[in-house]
Amino acid sequence: MDFHKLNLRVHQTYKSRNLEGKYLEWHQSWVNLGFPVHVSDDEDMEQDIIKLSELTGNTEFQQTYSQLDGPVQKSDFWRYAKLYLEGGIYADVDVVALPEIVSLIQQFLQTNKELIVFVENFWFFGWFGLVFRLDSMVRYPQYRQCIMVAKRSNEQVFLTALTIITEKVKSGTTSTLTEPSRTLELTGPGVYTDAVNSYCFAAGKDAEKCLVIYRYKGFIFFHHVGTASWKNGTSFTTFNERAPIAALIMFGCALFVVILKHKGPRLYTVAVSNLSTSPKFILSSFNSQPDARKVSKET
Repeated sequence: MDFHKLNLRVHQTYKSRNLEGKYLEWHQSWVNLGFPVHVSDDEDMEQDIIKLSELTGNTEFQQTYSQLDGPVQKSDFWRYAKLYLEGGIYADVDVVALPEIVSLIQQFLQTNKELIVFVENFWFFGWFGLVFRLDSMVRYPQYRQCIMVAKRSNEQVFLTALTIITEKVKSGTTSTLTEPSRTLELTGPGVYTDAVNSYCFAAGKDAEKCLVIYRYKGFIFFHHVGTASWKNGTSFTTFNERAPIAALIMFGCALFVVILKHKGPRLYTVAVSNLSTSPKFILSSFNSQPDARKVSKET
């Protein structure tokens, strides 16, 4: 399958189109697999936002873009705009493509699905991370926007994300949050996850639109180096620094289950049944996407 003939382009952004060193090496991982790749700089990004405003007739998008703080938030906004304008693949410049992603994209193009959505959290451990603030996730499940795939342009999910951001900027609902939560909620994975859920997994929506790839399978398709993580130096302590706490909590949970088992089946059954009454949002996040789980196993 010739991705050039299909015009399925990989979109990336960086301060300069002339990549060097490790950035060029990561960029080249896509080129070597046969993907056409285009790197946009700040000027290109501004031109794309103008195109977006002209196409949609919504001049508020330009205003929103100009009001966003710094390159991270603007990059987030631009990636949704670019995929809405052209479709294709968005990948952070430090996302390294692995050979298996070629077969994934080929199979995806032969289905009736419109998006590939990569889950960022690990299954049960992701819930622990969110509840106990052991990582920087703001949703469970949370969908990655360091890599996004859309079969075609004009996908509603990206317009929804752009509209949510615009409304948040106008209302100032995230202005009281500290970083990185403010950016994650204003333009980052929080917004993208909400848009995907409303597009694919809300009541009455068609989950078949999305091919969902869970975290444990995502490793075979790409590697996110993340060396230039903008979260460093913010008020949040990274997962690596809190890893001992996470390990201790999980060890305690495992020990608790072992003790219950030794106390007798009845006590264990009662405890497990109590655990099943998890917060409503956890259950709804699973119940809302049974088809997605099935799809991920078939991929």
